[in-house]
Amino acid sequence: LGELVGGLTTKAADHLGLRKDLPVVQGGADAFIGMIGLGVVRPGSLAFITGSSHLHLGLSEEAFHGTGVWGTYFDALLPGMHVVEGGQTSTGSVVNWLKNLFGVEDYKALNLEAEKIPAGSEGLIVQEHFQGNRTPYTDPISRGVFHGLTLKHQRAHLFRAVIEGVSFGSELILETMRNNGFKPDRIVIAGGATRSPLWLQIHADVSNLPLTITKVPDAPSLGCAILAATGAGLFPDVSTAVKKMVQVDRFVEPNSEVHQQYQPFYENYKETYHSMKKLRMGLE
Repeated sequence: LGELVGGLTTKAADHLGLRKDLPVVQGGADAFIGMIGLGVVRPGSLAFITGSSHLHLGLSEEAFHGTGVWGTYFDALLPGMHVVEGGQTSTGSVVNWLKNLFGVEDYKALNLEAEKIPAGSEGLIVQEHFQGNRTPYTDPISRGVFHGLTLKHQRAHLFRAVIEGVSFGSELILETMRNNGFKPDRIVIAGGATRSPLWLQIHADVSNLPLTITKVPDAPSLGCAILAATGAGLFPDVSTAVKKMVQVDRFVEPNSEVHQQYQPFYENYKETYHSMKKLRMGLE
């Protein structure tokens, strides 16, 4: 990544309206380039890329393989580094589905309402597997679940519970990585969730880890610029370019007391998958 691979051909230049021999630099998969745009270029770091789905990508100096994680992949990002990966298929897509179901145009009112609901959404648990599970189960026929509903639950409860369910799914991936020997000391987040202070705080509280927010939340685009700058010779290597081009905006610190409040709900969330797998046998 970041190496010069040649210049535009005459045909490509004419089609794009660009000059011939414009340098072309090696790129890569969007999420991996997002790692670079987040400055995740050293061992122990984890890139947390949010959107309609979530991706969790870390770097290790050592190769390891285990149940519930993808990789590690050698040289997939930087020379000599191993990438470990986890992912959730349905995250922002579930939040958006619920917003549309409520018939509201934006998230502002829902966020304000959900902020007033206590951790755990008063007993409401959501399993976010609306399109199956990528990790740690790799189960395409797992499905979404709401359980614990009562007549006291309003739309704010459902909205918060969905965000908590997504956060529980992320924490389960982090727990699986830790069980396989990868324990990130730094999590940098990008994407749609960075626009919601509520979502960021819930993620931090559930995992009891601080989140780093960069000044450019569109990490894949910045990653492309970093690779282009490196390939054009402005920097000697990708790591040097990252130091110059990636800037930290702020940190979201977890609330350890709220983290403890989430524990029984998180444990219940983990049991939900195994219980529902038995109940849904033969329905697909």
